[in-house]
Amino acid sequence: GAGWQPVGADTMNELILTMVGYMLASAGMSIFNKLAVVHLPLPLTIVAIQMAFTVATLLAKPSTLTYGSHQDVRRWAFTVPPLFVGMLASSMVAMQFATLGTIVVCRNVAPIPTMLIEGMF
Repeated sequence: GAGWQPVGADTMNELILTMVGYMLASAGMSIFNKLAVVHLPLPLTIVAIQMAFTVATLLAKPSTLTYGSHQDVRRWAFTVPPLFVGMLASSMVAMQFATLGTIVVCRNVAPIPTMLIEGMF
């Protein structure tokens, strides 16, 4: 059936390691971004540096990048990156003015009003 299937110890260990790694990376990014914006109060500059490093890393091995048609790329390029940049920039500005605890609580509560708003449409 398509129901729940027991997994082996190796799969469970890999799952646990993946979850712990994700939690450490997520917490580490929040902590280091907060430290960065405290010591260098230029949140948009920090975001620009991080994005430039990401682009340089991806372009270092362009053969690993795949995409669909040119129309798909154009549609994606005019919607996703501007929204993502806005999210990164607003998050970094929030880190400049709010405590890390406040940011974590807001991020974890945000899906509730989002779900309510989505339910209206």
